Amino acid sequence: MFIYEIIVVLAILAMDIGSKYWVCSALGVVNRVQTLDDISVIKHIISFSYSENTGASWGLFKDRAGMLAVATAIAMVALVVFLFFSKKESKFFRICLVMILAGGLGNLYDRIVFGYVRDFIYTEFINFPTYNLADCFLTVSTVMLCVYAMFFMSGDKSPDSGKDEASPPAYPSDANGNLLGKNDSDK
Repeated sequence: MFIYEIIVVLAILAMDIGSKYWVCSALGVVNRVQTLDDISVIKHIISFSYSENTGASWGLFKDRAGMLAVATAIAMVALVVFLFFSKKESKFFRICLVMILAGGLGNLYDRIVFGYVRDFIYTEFINFPTYNLADCFLTVSTVMLCVYAMFFMSGDKSPDSGKDEASPPAYPSDANGNLLGKNDSDK
């Protein structure tokens, strides 16, 4: 990994963990219970409300924090190894992976330290499940990565790429240029 990527991971991780501590303090979370009213960020649109997630997104794998921590740790190690050894990928591709890494580490921290993930961003107008900054980075960077892979990631464009001597000729003409596989005697 490059130094700027490490700085980005640490910055996102600090923002995620810091925001969770700040919101828990602002909402008066004591012994895992919110003691103060929700904080309205934008009235009837977004508010801060404390929630604990013992599973994955939308409550999948509920009460499986240990299993999710192990799976996340393995995925994060694989991502670090990929980033370390794969230096030729585009910067955009790499920064998407770095944001996924940082978001994954933010939630992994919560699972290891608390046994659950602390969520606090509640989107009122669509009644969306509560989430946190790590989830935002994971989601946005995954969408960016998918769009990049579909529309901008290019394969080998060299003139000889993809040519295999043993492969059959492309339809509708054969290797001799005859249409539909007909030879000169069929004409």
